[in-house]
Amino acid sequence: MHSLTLRAPHRFQRHALSAALLALSPFTPLAAQTQAPASDVHLPQVVVSATRHALPLLLAPASVAVVSSEQVAQRGSDNLLQLLRADLGIQPFAKPVGGRKALSLRGMDPRHTLVLVDGQRISASDGLVGASDFQLDWTGAVDIQRVEVLRGPMSVLYGAEALGGVIQVITQPLPTPFEARAFVEGRRGDGDQGSGHRAAVALRGGLGLDALRAGLSVSDARRSATALAADPSLSAVEGRAPREVSLRLEGDLSATQRLRLDLRRADEQRWMMQRERTGQRRLFESRHQVDRELAALRWDADWGDQRDSLLRIYRSELAVANTRSNGVTPLRPNTLRDEVVEGQASSPLGDGRATLGFEWRDERVINIGLSGGEGHALHRGVYGQWELPLSPHVALTSGLRWDEHSRFGGFLSPRSYLVAQLGGGWVAKGGFGRGFKAPTVKQIDPSYREDEGPNTFLGNPDLRPEVSDSAEVALALDRPGYGLSATLFRNEVRDLINSVLVSGTPARGTYRFNNVEQATLQGLELQAGWRPWPWLNLQAHATLMRAKDGQGVPLDKRAERLFGLRADVQQAGWGLGVSLQQQAGLYLAGSIAGQAPQPVPTLNLVNVYGHRDLGGGWRLRAGVDNAGNLRLAAKSPLFSSEELPRTVRLSLEARW
Repeated sequence: MHSLTLRAPHRFQRHALSAALLALSPFTPLAAQTQAPASDVHLPQVVVSATRHALPLLLAPASVAVVSSEQVAQRGSDNLLQLLRADLGIQPFAKPVGGRKALSLRGMDPRHTLVLVDGQRISASDGLVGASDFQLDWTGAVDIQRVEVLRGPMSVLYGAEALGGVIQVITQPLPTPFEARAFVEGRRGDGDQGSGHRAAVALRGGLGLDALRAGLSVSDARRSATALAADPSLSAVEGRAPREVSLRLEGDLSATQRLRLDLRRADEQRWMMQRERTGQRRLFESRHQVDRELAALRWDADWGDQRDSLLRIYRSELAVANTRSNGVTPLRPNTLRDEVVEGQASSPLGDGRATLGFEWRDERVINIGLSGGEGHALHRGVYGQWELPLSPHVALTSGLRWDEHSRFGGFLSPRSYLVAQLGGGWVAKGGFGRGFKAPTVKQIDPSYREDEGPNTFLGNPDLRPEVSDSAEVALALDRPGYGLSATLFRNEVRDLINSVLVSGTPARGTYRFNNVEQATLQGLELQAGWRPWPWLNLQAHATLMRAKDGQGVPLDKRAERLFGLRADVQQAGWGLGVSLQQQAGLYLAGSIAGQAPQPVPTLNLVNVYGHRDLGGGWRLRAGVDNAGNLRLAAKSPLFSSEELPRTVRLSLEARW
């Protein structure tokens, strides 16, 4: 069962526990992926991202999926794309450098997905640092309690970056009794390509006083680069060596108030072999140094009777520097810096619950290629949300947000969502919302011209903000042993910003940022779960989608059909599983400038995993990623990235 295991809830968790008890049932099939030990206390999954407070997953006013810490361990990665790409409505967006891929929700561009860590936005590199996926590696697996994925715009609560959806990483809570977790993993790819290791240790617990707790985690990893099949002197997938340390201190100021300090620091090296596009065509090694920092101070209070408040100030920074060998000119360094002050308060209002909040954010990009060497934007927003029960079985959640952008003025983002319990395990949902996203400071800079990987990108001062109107309607059945759901969605995006090839080829070309007059992304999401026996769990999902511009031309990189299958066997002391992901109807940029996107073959990716409990808190895990050894270069020359080869991994995990 995919369920939340709660131990000795802290007084600040009372509302989450109460919400879960209201929906207590023996099985939550649609979210199910694993089965916890029978000795644990099982409650239906609780999510917080949809409303900024705890609600049962099935009744959340949004399309939500949850990945538990056990699933994170099964999937064997710290990278959010690798953790989530097999789930409903998610697909990778290829980048033309080093096999990098970003993450798309319902076909929306990756820059439209807001990534949060415990409610704090991280510096979103996509759209600001060319061909980057640096926003997907902010939290090590040893720290993750769960990941919540909201498909569809959530601008009303989270602002402009949430045009396509929200991914929130929720870290492990700090217990009063001491606990420790550690793991070490080795992996070997076919031909010793993409081989490496991961290791991490985490210590959490009280500091001699019930009112004061601390957590410390340290991780280290390395993965070798993989060679390009057509030219082994070049890299198809870059090598990586990330290291991270995080510290959290948490103290109870009183019976109702808590203060929390978070500090996170990571540095990562990436390397690949490349060749110059023009001139001497020299072979060189390109190295990126990626530094991430997050510091946050948070005060929150639970005043009782569903009244709570929060105030938070934090700063995140992402710095990227490049060096190149053999006398080749490196890429310009980039530093992205966000400073945020935000607060919110919730209280009963009539028969419902009201939430009011504000956000002030100073966004800076430091790059000598920008006018004056720096770009700056100030964001200010206020929002309100009202959750109103219309009857014992019907609830309406409505919200409104006003955002003021220092360059583009103000924008209003409304949202309304209805959830109805129909009886017999049936739930109907539906709603609509609007959001916007202003161009980045790079995209609108007229002097911006930079080589980013094998391509060159040009700024466009005439860009307009993107505006999205979306609607969805869903029907779900949740019964012991099985479940079903179907969701229809439609996003109409005006002035969608796309990079358009103006010369050269997709692999080595010059792109300009342009507005597409209108783009429509619409589709159907289907999901089913079935547990025919207590030890077997079967999952299937499909997304059927059409993504086209105003002239009816397919948008590139959006698959028309996504399918996923998963089977898990869970017995006392051991478990086995297999997952299949399929992308079909995918279009990529053609090989000639101005050519419409061209279709490419169907892709299938298979992963196998298992574990064995050794006793005393020790667990052995094993897996085979990309078991079919999918190679994109063999499928079509239009692919600008590559998958890691078939990789066998083995890990040892301990918990005390």
